[in-house]
Amino acid sequence: MLSKQCITSRPKARGYHFLCALLVLSGCEQQSQSYFPLDNNWQYVYSTETNTPYIQEQGQYSIENLGRKKLGEKTVYVRRNSQGTNYYLTEDKASGDIARIAKRTSAQREPIADVAPRFVYKNPLIKGTQWLMSARAYLIDRPFSTEYALTDTLRFEMNYQVLSTSETVQVPLGIYENCLHIRGVAKFKLGRILTVIQDPVEITTDEWYAKGIGLIKLHRKESVNSKYAYGGDYEMQLSIIK
Repeated sequence: MLSKQCITSRPKARGYHFLCALLVLSGCEQQSQSYFPLDNNWQYVYSTETNTPYIQEQGQYSIENLGRKKLGEKTVYVRRNSQGTNYYLTEDKASGDIARIAKRTSAQREPIADVAPRFVYKNPLIKGTQWLMSARAYLIDRPFSTEYALTDTLRFEMNYQVLSTSETVQVPLGIYENCLHIRGVAKFKLGRILTVIQDPVEITTDEWYAKGIGLIKLHRKESVNSKYAYGGDYEMQLSIIK
């Protein structure tokens, strides 16, 4: 377990994290230099925090790399999260782009293909690189009961952009340097029920990736200027690698 953790800068200088750094120092050179390694059979555990006007809670989320398999004619990498959903990803050897092309929930027998690839990131990984992708709400909902939750039905286009490849980020597992920082932004209008009035919505997702490790932190802010709907903040921080 310890040999899998290669902290890219200095450890969180006490106890367990310090020991990890000592044990893996000689192995860091062999680590994948990808910002999103898929072939390491690791399990990533994140501490999570959710804050809305109706929910304030802390929790845990995990996702595990399950290796390669064939999906039709394509070789894919399979990842499974703590809810039992499998994600099927490809890595373009020419461009280096990584994208999800299908998923299967615990209630489904077969993977369902995505309408379009859902990119983790696109190259070149330099400041200013952009791409557009369909996204969904994490937290936005109405303060009164409706037939369908907005988190299940609300879809929108989000513009993603590489902001930096040189940021230093601290999470519970340690401190990482030269991180990739990607930001996604969506602005649109949300209609009120039984009226033509629409309220402004702004959603921002910030993601940080460390070389040889993968996603280490995510922060989603969903702002709604309305009394007919609410948003909030959601954050994930890497706490354990198994």
